[in-house]
Amino acid sequence: MDKEKTIALIEILSQKWKIKNKKFFFEIINFLDKNVNKKFSFFNGFEFSFIENQPKVRLLHLDFWYPTLSLSIFKKIIEKREKTIILLFKKFSQKFHCFYSLELLKKFFQFNREEKNFPIQFGFEWNKKSQPRLKVYLSINGINFSLKKFCHEFQLNKLQTQKNFLKNKKFDTIALDFFPHGGYCFKFYPLLTKSKGLLLRINKDSKIISIKKWKRFPKGLEIEDSKVRNFIKLPKYLFTIIKKLDFKVHYLCEENSKKSIYFR
Repeated sequence: MDKEKTIALIEILSQKWKIKNKKFFFEIINFLDKNVNKKFSFFNGFEFSFIENQPKVRLLHLDFWYPTLSLSIFKKIIEKREKTIILLFKKFSQKFHCFYSLELLKKFFQFNREEKNFPIQFGFEWNKKSQPRLKVYLSINGINFSLKKFCHEFQLNKLQTQKNFLKNKKFDTIALDFFPHGGYCFKFYPLLTKSKGLLLRINKDSKIISIKKWKRFPKGLEIEDSKVRNFIKLPKYLFTIIKKLDFKVHYLCEENSKKSIYFR
């Protein structure tokens, strides 16, 4: 979804969920959109996810730049994206009076530069009962990725012993969730097939704390598609919003017996 539709979505949900911070979220959406050089991106936009019976703002900004760009342009894009996300961390900290580990964020960026300069994605999750959780992703997209090096850099010494889930796997994504008081967890997305995989949430002690199953639909599904209808029962208002704004469902997921959809 583009900036205008994303803002329209948040505006409608703010009335339903009584979101008092909608103007701040609009500021974040505009800031992310403004700081993308669209001529270098083959896709940039926003994705929203909804978990059954959980009225949360769960927004992700995606920016995929052309892999054929020159190295000098590539480095400039990465540098700008990093600076944008660091500024967003500071904005959230100031707004909600909380602390996110910038040291860990910068270490994550440094690893990316030393590895393959993967596209960087940013998201956040908020509800009325807690301060926001910030999310930063590296889009691996099945390219060779050094799990051993990552484990060494981030002291996940026991992680590679999880052979059934991670050994010899290709990865769709790796990510970090930053909690509002300095805590964090890692997320690994091993691929089972090209458009199907898992999300493993890993704490700093290398323990798997949760597993999500996901299936991707690259071209998107209509909200009235039987695959969506048979998978999850959505609140009527959300079904109506998705249909009215012509969003497409790109992921069907399940974690801890809770189903979720991701739409753009």
